[in-house]
Amino acid sequence: MVKGIAGLIEATKSFYNGFSVTVKEIFRRPVTLIIIRKKLQLAERFRGAPAVKAFVGDHPLDDDRGTLQEYNGRVMELHVGGFLAPCESACPAHTNARGYVAAVASGEFERALAIIRERAPFAASLGRICHHPCEISCRRGYFDEPVSIRNLKRFAADACEHLPYPLPPAKTSGKRVAIIGSGPAGLSAAADLAKAGHDVTVFEKNASGGGALLTGVPAYRLPREKLAWDVGYVASLGVEIKTGVEVGKDIELNEIVDSHDAVIIANGLQISRGLPIPGADAKKGILLALPFLKAANFGQATGIGKRVVVVGGGNVAIDVARCAVRAGAEKVYEFCLEGPAYADMPAHNWEIEEALEEGVEIHPSFGPKEVLTEGGRVIGMAFKRCLAVFDSEGRFNPSYDESEVKTVKVDTVIFAIGQGSENKFIEGVCGLNERGLLVVDHETQQTSNPKVFSAGEVITGPGSAIGSIVSGHEAAISADRYLKGLDLKEGRVKIDIKTEGPYQPNEPTYIEPERRRAVMPKVAPEVRVKDFREIELGFTEEEAVAEAFRSLSCRSEMCVGCSFCQRICPDFAISVERTKPGDGPRRVTEYKIDLSKCMFCGLCADQCPTKALIMSKEFELATYDKEKVVLEAERMAGPPEREGEMSDVRS
Repeated sequence: MVKGIAGLIEATKSFYNGFSVTVKEIFRRPVTLIIIRKKLQLAERFRGAPAVKAFVGDHPLDDDRGTLQEYNGRVMELHVGGFLAPCESACPAHTNARGYVAAVASGEFERALAIIRERAPFAASLGRICHHPCEISCRRGYFDEPVSIRNLKRFAADACEHLPYPLPPAKTSGKRVAIIGSGPAGLSAAADLAKAGHDVTVFEKNASGGGALLTGVPAYRLPREKLAWDVGYVASLGVEIKTGVEVGKDIELNEIVDSHDAVIIANGLQISRGLPIPGADAKKGILLALPFLKAANFGQATGIGKRVVVVGGGNVAIDVARCAVRAGAEKVYEFCLEGPAYADMPAHNWEIEEALEEGVEIHPSFGPKEVLTEGGRVIGMAFKRCLAVFDSEGRFNPSYDESEVKTVKVDTVIFAIGQGSENKFIEGVCGLNERGLLVVDHETQQTSNPKVFSAGEVITGPGSAIGSIVSGHEAAISADRYLKGLDLKEGRVKIDIKTEGPYQPNEPTYIEPERRRAVMPKVAPEVRVKDFREIELGFTEEEAVAEAFRSLSCRSEMCVGCSFCQRICPDFAISVERTKPGDGPRRVTEYKIDLSKCMFCGLCADQCPTKALIMSKEFELATYDKEKVVLEAERMAGPPEREGEMSDVRS
């Protein structure tokens, strides 16, 4: 410190300088400083505490897919946004399985049926015969076993069969549509067009509606009264179904085309194919699959003997073999090209297993060589070893080992190797190719005649009932656009979704009993082979609701209390409880995360099937209050919203 006179002078100068600055600032114009506050950016690796977007029951599931013209677009929106459940992605018709299963879980069976019928008018039938690809992609199958989705569809239909059909929609368009054939494709198109306000008439040559479901699917799989109930639903929409009318015989196609504004041909595949092998022209003992199945289904004489061989390995062949057992055959063989194991056959594995239970003897990897005859009647059949079904280019071109031959003594041979369509009635109205097949634009399903469309197996070839339903929807979309004067292709959404699954099966012994898939009760094999009674008995209400509770409501962004987050947490920080089946609607009654244990690893959010659980990025959770360490459900579902984070909860 400077002392004396020098120090005084220095202090005086300092005071003067400071005073001068103050005086200058007094007369200087003030300046406003703007400070921009920037949002804190957390590192991507920072996860923060877990948070739940919503709990089941907070918001209704998105059940509505819109009108006929909107449905595909809505499905694609959900898919692109990541909200489409895997089961719905896998369904060829993209039926809202998540929605109707959730409705069953809540005891709302009538609402479940309405959701099913939005896309599939054959609710009771599909609940019995659909090959359920939805279950292959069911996310529950990743954790333990898939939900029994098809059987829940059946339950919803059966639970409501005593209820009246809904009131028919008004016929507001003034347009008349004719549909040839009342199978899954034809009646699905009819239902769509009736809902769109058109006047629809269906022409069916059989005495009842149902098409191939009536004539080809055995009653032990699909009772006639259940099919009639589904057909009745379509009729209740105001669709007129004229049975006993064969187009090309009782009325010409050109008459129908001239008297209607649009026509859809959905006559299916009605002809069974035989094989040009020695002895196949025997006068007695040679039968074809479709006429045999029709006779069996209608209670008519089938013409089979005591020892039967079925040629073919598909689902139709399995149906033929099982019907032959019920029709009185003492021994039934089935030979098919595919092999060497049953799993290589094109028939569904559960159908094969049931056929084996009923005594059908199956021989894979054998192809027909000749039918053995005596005096014009069948006495046996010889088969040769099939080495490969397809050639190196993937074409159907079987190769054989002629030295290995297997012979069976039989009196009846039934060929079940494929079907064809009968299209003579179409000649002169629509174009046919050199093979006699209908010429169509496969995007719009429009024929060479602008007002005539097509649907189902007549253009797709042999397939599933749900596949035919999809084709019926697409034909209805085209016909509706045509009737409204719209372009058939412009703005049309084509659904192309990659499905998930199948998942690696889990070992059942490691799955707790309460988490196991419900088992469909069946009639014992030794009892069911005596007649055509339905072999699957259906779920009770208690079983159906419990099975529906197993659904994860995948990608709904609502926690359903499945507790898989609790099971995967390495620090046992999560506790989840929910209502039990039968105690009312599904609700999460407790959801706690103990932050004193949680290490914010994010494993819980990574595996959450509904996408409801996320890592919130919360960092302001430090506390000295022990009671606040545990996050209750209310706190979990309501962290502070920030841009790009918790604000995208679906309503």
